[in-house]
Formats: sequence, C-alpha cells, structure tokens
Amino acid sequence: MPITPRLSQSLITESSAPGANRPLTTLELRTTCTPWGAPDYGYVYLPGITLYGTPSHGGFYLSPVRLAALPPVLASFPTFCGEAGWFEEDCDWCYAVLGYPRVFEPKRVVAAFKGATTHCLKDEKYQTVARWLTDSTDPDAAFLRDWVSSLSSAGTASAAA
Repeated sequence: MPITPRLSQSLITESSAPGANRPLTTLELRTTCTPWGAPDYGYVYLPGITLYGTPSHGGFYLSPVRLAALPPVLASFPTFCGEAGWFEEDCDWCYAVLGYPRVFEPKRVVAAFKGATTHCLKDEKYQTVARWLTDSTDPDAAFLRDWVSSLSSAGTASAAA
C-alpha cells in the first residue's frame, strides 16, 4: 500500500478556523518576543503558524505541534537562530512554507522551493534539505516536487521570480 505523504493532507477547512488568516492584535504584538526582538507586525496564517517582523529582522514561528507535524528532515532542521520553531526570513523561512504548502500563496511556495534548492546552500544543513527535496524518494519530498511543478506549469513560477 502506498504511503500517503503528510504534506498532501488538506488544510483547507483549518484555514477557515477561528484565529486563522489575520494580523496579530496590538496586545499579541506587545506580549510576544521573537529571537530578533519585539515584533512590530505579525500575521497568523493558521493557529501555530505565524509570521513576525521586527525593525531589524523576522521570520516564521511554528508552534511545537506544527513543528512536530513536519516531515522529520524539516522538523529537525537546525535553524539559523538556534531556537526550535523559529525560521528566519533570509533562508530558513523556506522550510516553514514547504512544511505547509497548502496554507501559503502558490508564488510563495514556488519561491520557497527555489530558495531551498538553489539559493540557500551555504552550508551542509541547507544542502541536506536540498538533497531531500530534489533527490529523495520520500513521499513528502515527491509530493512537494509534484506540487511545485504543477504550480509552475500554471504560471506561478513567473509570478515568483
């Protein structure tokens, strides 16, 4: 029996759940600290998947539950800031987006795949994920390759460039 990739499971009903697809409130911003300092903006894609920006940097935060649901190669990724669940905006963000491809805009998913496989290869930790995405027979990696290929075929790739 074929293994169903985790990433192919639909999050469409979850996207309409209370608390999804909204900016953070002023109170939430004031009571949150990121590895880059106090945020000046934030956006909740789904409960447990939040984008933060600070005056100097930013990135995605995945809650422990969201992090545990990722494929092992993404869940165990040693992030730049060194704190589990915090994916900085320069390169690590790709892995948060690729872990939840149905949550994000198609052009962001295509850009994340491109970033993860071509732009962010400065050391072994990034190369390991790139090899998993491009060469692995893992069902989640195969799903991502097919998903990005279908988005690119639909013209999303030019929008992401």
